Amino acid sequence: RKEEAFSRRRRKEEAFSRRRRKEEAFSSRRPPSSSSSSEASSLFEKACQRVGLPTDLGENPEIPEERKKALLPVVLLTETERAVEGLLMGRRSGYVFGDFQNLDTRGFLVQPLWVGGTAAPALLDDRTVGAPDGSSPTGILAVHPYQKIDGAVPLTEDGLYTGGDWANTQELLEANQVIPFRFKLFAQATKWDDLAELQAEIDAGVWRVVQGAKDLILKDRDDRKTIPLWLDALSKAYGKDPDDVFFNFTSSRPLGGGGAAGGLVGDDG
Repeated sequence: RKEEAFSRRRRKEEAFSRRRRKEEAFSSRRPPSSSSSSEASSLFEKACQRVGLPTDLGENPEIPEERKKALLPVVLLTETERAVEGLLMGRRSGYVFGDFQNLDTRGFLVQPLWVGGTAAPALLDDRTVGAPDGSSPTGILAVHPYQKIDGAVPLTEDGLYTGGDWANTQELLEANQVIPFRFKLFAQATKWDDLAELQAEIDAGVWRVVQGAKDLILKDRDDRKTIPLWLDALSKAYGKDPDDVFFNFTSSRPLGGGGAAGGLVGDDG
């Protein structure tokens, strides 16, 4: 089992460098001036459907402004080789991991299960969280900062990982070498048909690409005073005050009405 995990991790590390080059290409491209407003509107609507948001979010007076701000989507890209998919950040399922009595939930009973998108994941080999035998697919993916877990797949240069052997995770937990609250557990996924579809949305200004950071992704945002992930990420990416970023971002890219989705994609984090 460890040999299989090591082989899978080595393949993933090779893919990691290729994904980094794609992230740099995404970041350097600007929206083409020839994109029509109708095309942009269509891409915007598809993006909203992909993350489960209404297209008129910004125009809905029944939703408080603070809630709108919190709903702006952030997707952590986890795979661009065998499929194009990622994890939607910040959407609770209403369940904690301990609710799933058929899974091995030891040590993670009160960890929330997050909804990573509206689609079933295309790839299951890394989604083994809670597997009673330690390695069978369960559909649940872990995001964490632990390279030491067998088979963990690197996502960011500063040490964010996904997956890994669940039996080994439990062994490390018993040895007090990992902390359950440093894990985020996700069901479902956010998917694109291919890289061209994602690139079209980026070119149309639906998404902004930033390099992810481990501490931003794993930060506890339950405190009402904590700023939303998208605003936190853009503030650090541009080195500006969050209030200035929010004003400039939402005034130039309004939510709803055919404007940009107001979110961002972090390729390889």
